Amino acid sequence: MKHVHVCLVSEQTIPNILAIHEVKPDLLVFISTARMEEKKTVAAILDCLRLNGLDYGTGYQVETVNQDSFDSCEQKLKKIAAQFRGDAVSVNLTCGTKVMSLAAFSVFRGGAARLMYTPIPRNEFIEIDESPETEPVQPLALRLDVRSYITAYGVRISNMQEAEVLKERARRGRDLSGWIVENYSEVENLLCAFAYHLNKDNARNRAHIDFAMTYETRNDAERELLRKFGMDENRIARRLNRLEVGFMTGDWLSDYCYEALSRLGVDDCVTGVELIDKNGNPNEFDVMFTKDNALYLVECKSLKQKSDKDADILYKIAALQDSFGLRVKGFLVSTAVSQMVDMRKKTIKDHIIRRARQCQTEVILPADINTFSSWIKEKVRGL
Repeated sequence: MKHVHVCLVSEQTIPNILAIHEVKPDLLVFISTARMEEKKTVAAILDCLRLNGLDYGTGYQVETVNQDSFDSCEQKLKKIAAQFRGDAVSVNLTCGTKVMSLAAFSVFRGGAARLMYTPIPRNEFIEIDESPETEPVQPLALRLDVRSYITAYGVRISNMQEAEVLKERARRGRDLSGWIVENYSEVENLLCAFAYHLNKDNARNRAHIDFAMTYETRNDAERELLRKFGMDENRIARRLNRLEVGFMTGDWLSDYCYEALSRLGVDDCVTGVELIDKNGNPNEFDVMFTKDNALYLVECKSLKQKSDKDADILYKIAALQDSFGLRVKGFLVSTAVSQMVDMRKKTIKDHIIRRARQCQTEVILPADINTFSSWIKEKVRGL
């Protein structure tokens, strides 16, 4: 007797993945629709399961139904029930349309099948069983990493090796990025000068560059930063590699956020990832992390901005959210005081707050970035 697990397919893939990983059936039966097949949703679920140690190969079948027709759904499910009569059957009622869920409940209720429901966003499943011996609510063990989460929605990371290198840079530079955040107001002009000269030379795209610039230091913090970068005020010059250029031109802020999150007990955290969606469109994000099977996005904008790029980036967050499930929250971390802050009220500008709410995004005051760890702990459940 084999264990057959029936899944109702919809755009929300995570509940199915969590339940499959929990019960580890021998065979999967996906009840899908023409639209979900066009979007290759089943393939995305199988890819995610493979990343988490469950490779079903040919151990699955896909049945399509008319998602709005109870009769279509019921007849197809009755055929499946008959096909696997005598086997151990479990059914996840969570996804699909309401019509699909009602039909599945109607067909399998009262028989030997195990009926399950995995409510979003709780990491548990409910046994829909009238037996008093059954524990109705049971925890789900799996916690998805960033790669698994985005794979579940048909999105992939195109620069996995580079992302690992960037993680290591953030770890090595933890003390320096923290120092810059603590002393930012005193070294902002020097950092802007670095960015101006290095961006002018397109240095971020070159393996190495022999960097030199003229700059008159204004305070002890600037002179200290030059020393930390292996230079001094008498000779602001050094051979730099691509990673050092990235750090000096703004990546210090995303490295700081990555390191802060990594120490807070998130399930997974990556930085500098380039994502490719189902249509082949690229998009890059500074920091992404998962906690309790939810995905979070952090976009960092360092230095001064000449235009309203901080508000524009909220639309970038919203565009990426459209590629994922319901539990995607964004955070914007920016040092651009003049673009972000209403100086009279000492708060984030009203139009940025309005856009942020539309994008399910929280914005931290530039003056509070040095308290990023405690700030984000209040925003993310479980930290």
